[in-house]
Amino acid sequence: MNRLILLAALLFASPIFAQSVTMPAVVNVQPGRLAAVRIVLDGDDLKRDVPAELDCFREYSPDPKDVWLRAQGRTKGTYRLAAVTKGGSSPS
Repeated sequence: MNRLILLAALLFASPIFAQSVTMPAVVNVQPGRLAAVRIVLDGDDLKRDVPAELDCFREYSPDPKDVWLRAQGRTKGTYRLAAVTKGGSSPS
């Protein structure tokens, strides 16, 4: 019975400790133009995965949890950006 109570407490407490990353599902831009991608995170640090075909840099923002990325592709196509945040000692 004690294990069941502990399991239920952990199950309902886990969303409190989880971090989230919010970013647009799709960004459309003409080749050669800069795309602005806003990423809002709950964690302490942001790691991003950007394809080699894109030039990407992070703009300065006074709020470290409100990240603006600028990306530019030279050729027409579909590219995927991925981001993950880390809070404490575990990525989410």
